[in-house]
Amino acid sequence: MIIDMQYDFVSKTGSLYVKDAEHIIEPINLLINNLKWDQIIFTQDWHPVDHVSFDIFPQHCVHDTPGAIIVDELQITDHLIPHFIFKKGYNKMDLKNKIAIVTGASMGIGKSIAVALASKGAKVVLAARTLEKLKETAEEIKSLNGASLIVRTDLSREEQILDLFTGTIKEYGRLDIIINNAAIALASEFLSCSSKDFDELINVNLKSVYTCCQQALNIMLPQKSGVIINISSNVTAKCYEKQAIYAASKCGVAGITKSIANEFHKDGILVALIHPGGVDTQLATKVRPDIDKTLLIRPEDIADTVLYMLGLSDTAWVDEITVRRRAAKPF
Repeated sequence: MIIDMQYDFVSKTGSLYVKDAEHIIEPINLLINNLKWDQIIFTQDWHPVDHVSFDIFPQHCVHDTPGAIIVDELQITDHLIPHFIFKKGYNKMDLKNKIAIVTGASMGIGKSIAVALASKGAKVVLAARTLEKLKETAEEIKSLNGASLIVRTDLSREEQILDLFTGTIKEYGRLDIIINNAAIALASEFLSCSSKDFDELINVNLKSVYTCCQQALNIMLPQKSGVIINISSNVTAKCYEKQAIYAASKCGVAGITKSIANEFHKDGILVALIHPGGVDTQLATKVRPDIDKTLLIRPEDIADTVLYMLGLSDTAWVDEITVRRRAAKPF
């Protein structure tokens, strides 16, 4: 890549161009003190061999999108030929127009995550069983001028999960992010649990994550990009009494997540795990009625955790985060 600059020392204005051989490809903008200018306006007197640091970006890019070119040093010579020393840009994922599926988006954690993603410009596919609740999530997103698509989905039924991905591709043609959040819970003495209880929890909490991850990867691998974030639970570490099946399902989610993270890392797929403690949702109230509701984590805290992960630069990633109640014991 060749950078060329047309510069007027009298008016102290000019334009930069990206050149391939002798052909100008596109003009590029210069950021001075984080202000974007279509033309360069130097704020100091320039002389031959002056040095300064600038961030240079292609015209169609914004500061936090891939494609930024960071110019570490600029030297203007006697012949007005600029010389640049390049370094890697600090790029972050821009969620605008990213396509995201959120399961369990009708309430609680899933609803908060869906609204948070939409507030950042993502187009969110809302998946859950209860249509009326999904409509409420969609209305909240609409009030933020966001975009969403409702796909009513029973996550315990594989054919409906397949329809979820078919509908997403039909509407948007790609998938950038999936948040596997849907879950059900059971608090029961171990000897009172039935095979039916076991099958129901495993189908929703574990098998659906397995199927969603498979379907998401089939779309993401040809794209050579994608993010999978699975919502597990701190029960994987605590293994509370009377939560044997729930703990088994969430430990399974952790196992799947870690395995596919390692398998598909080389393919540009980012995979992560979030372990929330007690969150102020119907699920938490059901399995931990002993906890004061005022001490529970807010669903928005988990949504903020997702945004934190997605907001990291392209040189960083977090594999696993545990979010505990502040009143609970550390670790």
